Amino acid sequence: MSESNTTDCKSSEKIFNVLLDDYVHEDLKTSEELLRRARLLIRFGFMGAAFGTCFSIFYAAISHFWGSAVIVFCSSVFGVIPWMIRRSGNLRLCGHVFSGALWIGFTLLCLVEGGLRGHAIAWLASVPLCALLLIQGRGAYYWGLVCSLTAFIFGLLDLIGYRFKPTYEDHWESLVSTSGYTALVLFLSLLGYIFENTRHRAFQMKQQALDALSEANANLTKLNNEKDEFLSIAAHDLKNPLGVVSGYAQLLRGQSNPSALDIEEQTSAIIRSSDRMLAIITNLLDVRTIESGKLNLRRDKCDLDSLLNQVNNDYTRAAAAKDIRLNLHIETSRAAAADIGATHQILDNLVSNAIKYTPKGRRVTVLCRSLRSDIIIDIQDEGPGLSAEDQSNLFKKFGKLTPRPTAGESSNGLGLWIASRMALEMGGDITCSSELGKGCSFVLRLPAWSDPQVEKSSADALYV
Repeated sequence: MSESNTTDCKSSEKIFNVLLDDYVHEDLKTSEELLRRARLLIRFGFMGAAFGTCFSIFYAAISHFWGSAVIVFCSSVFGVIPWMIRRSGNLRLCGHVFSGALWIGFTLLCLVEGGLRGHAIAWLASVPLCALLLIQGRGAYYWGLVCSLTAFIFGLLDLIGYRFKPTYEDHWESLVSTSGYTALVLFLSLLGYIFENTRHRAFQMKQQALDALSEANANLTKLNNEKDEFLSIAAHDLKNPLGVVSGYAQLLRGQSNPSALDIEEQTSAIIRSSDRMLAIITNLLDVRTIESGKLNLRRDKCDLDSLLNQVNNDYTRAAAAKDIRLNLHIETSRAAAADIGATHQILDNLVSNAIKYTPKGRRVTVLCRSLRSDIIIDIQDEGPGLSAEDQSNLFKKFGKLTPRPTAGESSNGLGLWIASRMALEMGGDITCSSELGKGCSFVLRLPAWSDPQVEKSSADALYV
């Protein structure tokens, strides 16, 4: 079967199930299994009523009025089943009523169609099969026992010579038997299809459950590995700055009369180490916030001019310490529609990375310009550049790159991942272009700010 045919069949089944669900009691819609059994019983009810109506007309046409009356009775019971399910929601009761109507009908047909020598005796085999589908468990065994006992009684009566005379004319016997056995084959084929379809669906549900369990286990393994990596990063990256803080604190305590220059130098070292620890902890907390879906960034009017100047001032001293020229060029006065704190964090990360990986005596350039409805901030460095493989790992969590910081600065592989996710959250993105030996260019794109009041005034003016 082609994919399109399979899709059409599934769509038709969904539509049919929607129609059947009108007859399903609300209590039965709380469980997928109860809903499936309710739908099956409703189908059997309608199909049994339709099937029986056709046979009752056929029997009436050949003047087999007793047989027609029996089937009309059974069809009436089958037709009531859907309303019983809607009214009571008792699947077990409805399943017993359906099986009981089948048993009574086939037993009465045996009485009016020749007992063991008629075709109705074979139909008793379908009763426990239907019960197995509709009732399940002990109910199916009960109806199997009842039908076996009924067949045994008719066989015993035939064995002792008691015959049941058909109530239709003898010349219709071949037609009645042919139609009866043909219908039985079709009915058992339908039951076989339902059994196989149920088995297939159960297998699919089991497979889906196994796949979901496997995926959950893989996620747990991944989370466990990330937890270990988090702990490893925290232990490794916090160890050095903590050692610096502890060492300088002890040094200060051990000096009886330190000079102002010594105090300034040692406290500056403590502050730098504390800032490194704070940045590490902030990164770890940002990762947790992003992955938990709690990163809620606002898109306010963000003045990039003052923000870029602030970042430039923050890193002028760090750049000068490595004899790096930090150049800032702002070619637009347009604001961005972005979260101010997140944008500051992104720029802080990109500029600090540029300085971190640029050798002494080189240059880092920050260029801000407007491009259509976006603001583009390009941070260019003159570092070693990145290979294609390194570029593919740039924005991955814990991504490790071949180039190392030129002055021993720390790097845990989280900053760019966090910056990229923040940019995406604000409707922008971060891209990188680089060649080995020719430095890197990191481009932050953010949507430009549009004043809602100005836009509304412009739109109103068009209709004046």
